[in-house]
Amino acid sequence: MSQAREIAGRWVDAINAHDPAAIRALLDDEFIWELGGSSTSGAEISAEAWRMWFVGFPDFSFETLRVVSEGDIVVSQVRMRGTHNGEFKFRGTKSLETALPPTGRAFDLPGCAVHKVPEGRITRRGAYWDRCTITAQRGLCARTPPHRPPGTRRTM
Repeated sequence: MSQAREIAGRWVDAINAHDPAAIRALLDDEFIWELGGSSTSGAEISAEAWRMWFVGFPDFSFETLRVVSEGDIVVSQVRMRGTHNGEFKFRGTKSLETALPPTGRAFDLPGCAVHKVPEGRITRRGAYWDRCTITAQRGLCARTPPHRPPGTRRTM
């Protein structure tokens, strides 16, 4: 197993342990976390963002489904789960200005993370998931299924 892959695995372990200090220890000081239209810069701010996730979703977890790595790049397909049982606020360039009150609703959705891990520290992470699904599963918006003509199937 490559060092980059091992470090990305330790990052998932730190998330599942809800341990911001362990998360911080794996990040480069100039770490960048890209999350759709939002991002955080800096290891301290990113560890604090995870602390806020853990408050909002006290049972949050990742399940790693598949990992592919080459050199210092590690791509992980994951399933994310959690229940919105606490106030949720997020730090980033397009942060939530006010905390979202708990809905008591669970979410369960697939996602993907791309970690760049040169020289033993994570310098960048891109995270990708269906933001509409997580919002709908938490009861914060209606989910309208895509229209498909009768007799057609969804294909990948």
